[in-house]
Amino acid sequence: MTDGRVIFLIPVFNLLFTDSIVGDDLTVYKNSLNVTAGQSVLLPTSYSITYPLKNWPSIEWVTKDDTIVYCSVTNGSLGAEGRPVWVTENTIISPKYQGRVDFFRLNASLFLKDLTEMDTGSYTVRLLMDGNIYKGAIHLWVHQSPAPTDSMVGDNLTVHTSSLNVSVGQSLLLPTTYSISSPAQSWPSIEWAREGQTIVHCSVSNGSIRAKGLPVWVNEKTGISPEYQGRVEFFPLNASLLLKDLSVNDSGTYTVKLLTAKNVIKGTIHVWVQRSPASLEDYITQSRTVIFILRMIGCCITPVVLCLLILCCECR
Repeated sequence: MTDGRVIFLIPVFNLLFTDSIVGDDLTVYKNSLNVTAGQSVLLPTSYSITYPLKNWPSIEWVTKDDTIVYCSVTNGSLGAEGRPVWVTENTIISPKYQGRVDFFRLNASLFLKDLTEMDTGSYTVRLLMDGNIYKGAIHLWVHQSPAPTDSMVGDNLTVHTSSLNVSVGQSLLLPTTYSISSPAQSWPSIEWAREGQTIVHCSVSNGSIRAKGLPVWVNEKTGISPEYQGRVEFFPLNASLLLKDLSVNDSGTYTVKLLTAKNVIKGTIHVWVQRSPASLEDYITQSRTVIFILRMIGCCITPVVLCLLILCCECR
């Protein structure tokens, strides 16, 4: 006895695959950034390239019609998501920005140093690939430092954000500044740690400071924990810490300490490292073979499945 029901088999795997996932792509992770004069800032981006590869791209950063960086990639290797693992390239930095910028060729991020109010403006990144141009922009606001107050005459540590979000594989700047008593009676030590584990310890032995107590130059000895060698960069003039090639395991609370002869001043930044949406692409890419096989044998399976369904219905 049958009940007249008809069962449809829907190929749900087809809903997962889209061509847009495997093409060239440029992602800019911030629309705008605010920073104080004298600080450094990271303009965070990442890019992926079509695989299999036909040509390597060029990348450029521009502002106010001035080219900051031009990078021409000539060779390299791509991960499953089309993201560069390593590249060989030729990078040219404008004389105007020599010594003031660092360019990260694996994700196209740009690091600006020692900012002034004149650096305020829109910064555009372009990925030039196979005749196409992919671009994004970040507006940077550089504010004047607050006027000196009594609280700034002594030792002081400022952490400029309480939490930050970033995707796997990116770089991230933990922005801080510090001032020391003027005239300097003793020089401080600076320490960064994550969940109690020391990342960097910097001992300042000499230097020069401005009227506000901000360092102009310092002599220092910096030690980086073996676990973080090659993955962090420390800036002794403002105590900021740059984290590179982040993974989900790098999530946590980061603590910075300014250790002076009289006091220990500290601040914290919580970092959330999220899996990139591209991690789904890897799953989809790995599923292509399965999808292809299902399609090839689908016409053979369908009659068998229908016969089984008919027999099951008749048995009722």
